[in-house]
Amino acid sequence: MRTVKAVSILLPSEFIEKLDRLVSEGYFINRSAAVRAALKQLLKSSDLKERNQSTYEHAYYCSHCGVWIPRKRALLLAFCPNCRKRLRIKPR
Repeated sequence: MRTVKAVSILLPSEFIEKLDRLVSEGYFINRSAAVRAALKQLLKSSDLKERNQSTYEHAYYCSHCGVWIPRKRALLLAFCPNCRKRLRIKPR
């Protein structure tokens, strides 16, 4: 059996409203489940990035949406193909 510990976090009110909407629409049973799912996804994504470090050495990261863009493609684009926000080109 795994141990569960409580953690307090402060969130902007718009995050809370969106969390509550997800709960009321039945996507999650409560706020904790929604936060756990988001954190699990973040940690999974972070682990994948660490394992595939060489993949990302020749890529740029969109800080707006969290997507890696291949270097050759990023140099041709002024905007992220995913979120359409202006790219801040910073090589890894």
